Amino acid sequence: MFNFSIIGGTNVHGKFKPEQKNTYTTLIGDHRIDLREAELPNDTPIKITMCKLIGNAKVIVPPGTRIDIGGVVLIGNKKTSVDPVVEQSGAYVKVSHNCLIGNLEVTSKN
Repeated sequence: MFNFSIIGGTNVHGKFKPEQKNTYTTLIGDHRIDLREAELPNDTPIKITMCKLIGNAKVIVPPGTRIDIGGVVLIGNKKTSVDPVVEQSGAYVKVSHNCLIGNLEVTSKN
């Protein structure tokens, strides 16, 4: 899935089946991707790529989800607060956040 906006954000939530590669691009705006009700596969990683000049990003994953975080943020922070993974057979999400100014938070909480 590819999503683009010039000014504005993206808010994805509810029951849906994400594609293997998901890209969200905006010049100025925030991204909030809530995967708690999404149908995440156990055998294939889901890749979420977010690109912007200015804005924050928050990705909420179900408890126990394995995550990888990457990307380039020139001014800002990357923060994770997820529950520990007990089994290595659950969902796997790769998050890439490329941003000039902004923060990334990946959490398994609200």
